[in-house]
Amino acid sequence: MKEKRASARHETFEYWTVTDTGTGRRIGVVVDLNREGLRIHCEESVPAGRVMHVTIHVDKRITGVEKIDLEVRCRWCRKTRAAKLNAAGFAIVSPSPDYIKVEGKLIDFFSVTV
Repeated sequence: MKEKRASARHETFEYWTVTDTGTGRRIGVVVDLNREGLRIHCEESVPAGRVMHVTIHVDKRITGVEKIDLEVRCRWCRKTRAAKLNAAGFAIVSPSPDYIKVEGKLIDFFSVTV
């Protein structure tokens, strides 16, 4: 199958917690990312096409910020081999200025190309 990503996928060394920006409810953890999107291991299934406003909680000592707000759209979601988790791929619809500022640090310092 032909790769659809425009940039390389980077598996994270750390799993950053992702919450719903409006409610603060935990959604899951980021497990890989690239310039256009990210994969989250979610505790609940997310319907493809759903647009969400999420907050990624990161280490301020490294990135200079504690959290990054994003608008994302779910492209796909499926059960993982791990019990009770769903892997979901999200396209970044609207990155915050903080995301644009730290995305290079997240990719360069906390991930490996897969």
